Formats: sequence, structure tokens, C-alpha cells
Amino acid sequence: MAIWHYKCNLVPKPTKEPLVKQRTVDGFIPDVEEDWEWMSTGDRLLSHVKELFNVTDSWSDEILMFGGEDDRIEIALVEDTDRVEYVSVRLDLRNDYWKDFLSKLIPIFEKLQLRVFDCYSFDIFDASADNFRESVRNSNAIKFVTDSEKFLTSLSSDKKI
Repeated sequence: MAIWHYKCNLVPKPTKEPLVKQRTVDGFIPDVEEDWEWMSTGDRLLSHVKELFNVTDSWSDEILMFGGEDDRIEIALVEDTDRVEYVSVRLDLRNDYWKDFLSKLIPIFEKLQLRVFDCYSFDIFDASADNFRESVRNSNAIKFVTDSEKFLTSLSSDKKI
């Protein structure tokens, strides 16, 4: 994943923060046994996404990708099944297309009562436009896109921007 990509994972609404914070830096991958409601929610999400976007090339047989090359929603399936295992969203912040892409997804996320796990801050928030905007605004990806030199300098000087 490139530094100008924003990435988050979707989680079922009842997910508790302490459980998620124990997960890896790569993000939260719902445990179907712990979050049994994820199975039907994942199926409904997949159905909605298929209506909105075309399938794009994927680097894995178990991961369905929808959207474009730069902005996409990735839906991973349990091996040899059609059950959704986890869902992540990747946005390329170098252009403005991500805003349109995300605006198509947010109503689906709200309808299905999904929450968002920010893979960098480890925060969990409801999938609203305002919450996404705030998360993107605080991401390293937007800091890099806005002023890459300042961002890279801050890394070498241990100063947060």
C-alpha cells in the first residue's frame, strides 16, 4: 500500500473497542464466531457493492475487489466459500475521485450499521460522512498528499504534524 492511500476496515456495529484494539496493525479481521452477525451483514454488503461497482482485478482468489484501480472496496472471502471474512476500503488521496467513491458507499455502511476501524489510529467510529472526513483529515496519507516534504521532514525529526 502506498503512503498516499487511506485504508480502513469495516466491522459490525456491536464490535467492542477493547476487542478490536487487541488486533494487529494490519487492521481488524472479524472473527465469525465472535461476531456471528457479520456473516449475514457481509452477504448484504457484498450484494449492495455488486450493484454499484464493477469487479476489478484482484491479486487473490479469495479477495473480491470493486471500484477502480486506486479507490476500491476489498471483500475477503473465507477460503473455498462465499462467506465474507473481512472488508477493507482503500482510497487514493492524490485525486478527488475518492470522495465520490466514498459518498456512494457511506449510505450502504449506514444502512447496514457498520462501523469503521481506522487501521492507523486504531479508532472505531460510525460510518458517517463527517466521521470519515475527520479520519481522513488526521491520516498520514492526507498529510503526505498535502505537503510531502513537510511530512517526510517530520518523520526524520520526530515532530508530529
